[in-house]
Amino acid sequence: MIRNKDLSNSKKRNVINSLSITGLIEAVFALFVMCNIVGYFGGYAWFLELFAHFKFQYFIVSIIFIGFFLLMKKWKLLIITVLIMSVNIFHIAPFYINLSKTDNNIIDSSKISIVLLNVHTDNDNYQGVVEYIQSKNPDIFVLQEINVDWLIETKNLWENYEYRVARPRDDNFGIGLFSNIPFEDTRVEFYSNSEVPSIVAEIIVNEKPVSILCTHPLPPIDREYYDIRNNQLREIASKRSEFSDSLIVIGDLNTTSWTSIFREFVRDMDLYDSRLGKGLQPTWPSPVPFFKIPIDHCLISKDIITINREIGPDLGSDHRPVYIELGFN
Repeated sequence: MIRNKDLSNSKKRNVINSLSITGLIEAVFALFVMCNIVGYFGGYAWFLELFAHFKFQYFIVSIIFIGFFLLMKKWKLLIITVLIMSVNIFHIAPFYINLSKTDNNIIDSSKISIVLLNVHTDNDNYQGVVEYIQSKNPDIFVLQEINVDWLIETKNLWENYEYRVARPRDDNFGIGLFSNIPFEDTRVEFYSNSEVPSIVAEIIVNEKPVSILCTHPLPPIDREYYDIRNNQLREIASKRSEFSDSLIVIGDLNTTSWTSIFREFVRDMDLYDSRLGKGLQPTWPSPVPFFKIPIDHCLISKDIITINREIGPDLGSDHRPVYIELGFN
């Protein structure tokens, strides 16, 4: 009799434990669903936009939940998970499906290569950055978050680039543009009320004028910075006519491709993302692989082709470098 009672109590404990695990998984799933949904309202509040950046991570987590719900035979939750996964695939797939124009007819004189790196002001791996850029030997490179120390320590690199504009600062918003292609014109702009410099340069490629805009908006860490970043991007878009038809916008834009402000900016500037067909290529934060997101961008006008685009190694910054080869029709 006592033995039967012990067995009964053991079964009850197993049921309770099973219910507790199931309840915990369902609670985590409810939170997961909420994160997916609120990201679409990022245009209304800066903290909601934070949830818009993790489409790839949501996709991976969806696969895990699908496994759980298959084992648990939770068919309704399984259907919801498959729908969530499908939506995230819709956002991710264009970066892996190569629908870009062919580059077979692009001659060497119509190609340029660019390196973009947010060096992080406090990073002291100067030699690593110099060696990486020398190994890629780009026609143009852009450094962001540079201060005077960065210019001093990388002089043996940039002194080989005859055409250059640099505005070093100690507040993580210094910027420099260095080129072997002659500048037809350059200017430093302060868009909106951001008080941080952007560099605009005009070059000639294949007898065509090309504008290059290097910009680094403030990170949207609160409502004020969120508004300043958005206003900066909107002011740039409002001045599209001040740039050449052929345009390259490059920099740490402090947003991913899935925010409303990014979509608005790309639409109003009549550009497209150079990552399309080349993969997500996340760049930040460099030391945290699973949570890395793509915020270092190269946006290009529709007469420009992405020949190659790749992410470089960890160089001590919280950002990875981006190497891009572009072709001009």
